[in-house]
Amino acid sequence: QAQGIDLEFVPVATWRQVVGVPRALSDENRRKEIKALCRKRAAELWPTEATRFRRVKDADAAEAAMIALSIC
Repeated sequence: QAQGIDLEFVPVATWRQVVGVPRALSDENRRKEIKALCRKRAAELWPTEATRFRRVKDADAAEAAMIALSIC
C-alpha cells in the first residue's frame, strides 16, 4: 500500500492475455512489434480515444490503459 492506495502487480504475460494483445510474430524487432500491437489493441478497445495511441511514443500510455483494464 502506498499513500493509502492498494498496489497490485500484474505480470506482463497476464495483462497482455487478458486484454488480447497477440504475441509478436518475429524475434527481430520484437519490442517494437509488441509496442505497435499494444497501440493497435488500445485503439480497438477505446475507438473514441484512438488518437491518443496513434504515435509510436504513445505506446506506454496504451500499455498503462490496458494494465488498468486488466485488473478491473
